[in-house]
Amino acid sequence: MNRFSKHFQLEKLSTGVYAAIVETGSAAMGNAGFVDLGEEVLVFDTFNLPQAAQDLKKAVAQLIGKPIRYVVNNHWHGDHMRGNQLFDKAIIIATETTRSLMEARHPERIRKQREMLPHLVVDIASLASKIETEQDEAALRQMIQQLAFLRDIELALLELQIVLPTMVIGSSLTLFGSKRTAQIIAYEHGHTPSDLVLFLPEDGVVFTGDLLSIHNHPSLGDGGDAVHWIELLSELERLRASVIIPGHGPVGGTEALYEAKQYLNDLLELTAGIRAQKHTDVDIMPAVPLAYKDWQVEGVFQQNIRYLLESRTLQ
Repeated sequence: MNRFSKHFQLEKLSTGVYAAIVETGSAAMGNAGFVDLGEEVLVFDTFNLPQAAQDLKKAVAQLIGKPIRYVVNNHWHGDHMRGNQLFDKAIIIATETTRSLMEARHPERIRKQREMLPHLVVDIASLASKIETEQDEAALRQMIQQLAFLRDIELALLELQIVLPTMVIGSSLTLFGSKRTAQIIAYEHGHTPSDLVLFLPEDGVVFTGDLLSIHNHPSLGDGGDAVHWIELLSELERLRASVIIPGHGPVGGTEALYEAKQYLNDLLELTAGIRAQKHTDVDIMPAVPLAYKDWQVEGVFQQNIRYLLESRTLQ
């Protein structure tokens, strides 16, 4: 079901419950979704692009046809909240920590990115010129995808406005709709200092945001805590959801939580081995284990190892 956007593929998970799984290579970057609560709609995450968020809003109008009352931001990273401006009439929900991080970090990030716009324009023109003469079909497809990515980023930066959450919650918030209950649950010190998940108990569905990535290397580098993250994944298991929508990657099931815990345990074991040998050199960084060789964003693996090695204590 992709008639709504070039940026994402909609998957119907249950009556009135949809996952918006980002297309590979799209500048929208992170997954999103929406839920019919009965008289109103809840949106989970708003992508990295206002353009993608606009498409999501249109999908809600056509498939549900009810007002969007709530938006949940999983955490502070741009690929989960830079589309908030399309939902400025909704109640935008996050934790206090997440809201503070958005307010503190995004204005400066966007200022620096906008300063780079002239260079981005040059890069776009150069890539467009190369496409005209490229003969290799595989290379040409990759270049066309990269060109679309850069053009989407350019457009986003021109129109982007940071819209902060208007409601902060503590450990949880439960919304009782006429069609279903939605539980918004806070988890601290996993992927970031604070992440929200959306659990739909009647449907057995949970939107995890970046607390879970499926067939994608999860990132620790923005204040992640590998040891505590493993504990949080065990807490997610106890929700007993049969359908899990990750922040990155395809829709999955409980087996994805086991894989994520194993990945983090493997990172900790590899890092402990390096420290035991008193090595911290990039040259002796371990290769990506075979079990994760086909996962997307392979470079994040090495970043995770460096992050753990630079931590004062082994997490």
